[in-house]
Amino acid sequence: MDYHFVSAKFEDSSRSIPFDFSKFAKVMFRFLPVLVLALFLPFFLMFTLTPTELNFLTKADTEPELRLWLEPAKIVVTSGSEANFDIVAEFNSGGDLLPGVNFDIDSVGNMSLSNRRFVYDRPFRGRVVVGKLTVTPNQAGQMHIQIPMGLVTAGNYEKSVQTITSQATLIVK
Repeated sequence: MDYHFVSAKFEDSSRSIPFDFSKFAKVMFRFLPVLVLALFLPFFLMFTLTPTELNFLTKADTEPELRLWLEPAKIVVTSGSEANFDIVAEFNSGGDLLPGVNFDIDSVGNMSLSNRRFVYDRPFRGRVVVGKLTVTPNQAGQMHIQIPMGLVTAGNYEKSVQTITSQATLIVK
């Protein structure tokens, strides 16, 4: 009778398996698109779900802005005929409403204006027509109608408002 003795070889626990970096790199390269998507997906969702609320400027950096101008910017008429202008205001402040606006019209040249003082006391934001102006020139030449920045009052708005105005030109032949 034969006896065979088999002894199990136990590896020494102090010896470790070598790390194969190339296999790890291949696995990470395969998962790279998923990792990039997981990184950028919250930002993509933030842009699509609330695009109007996202602002890279802080509230301290943005000052409310009120623009006033006359449309059209230039009119050519004959002497004695009337010219009609729309007075347009645009208020940009994020989400606040401007309670109203008061302003005076100033003219350079010999003409009569239908109204020099305008009061628009309805709250607004964005672009609105705040009044209509009729001008009757008395002589030929080039005349200007303007809204002086110093004569613009932004209602009872609690913050300071940057005001920008422009002028219109009336050419009388």
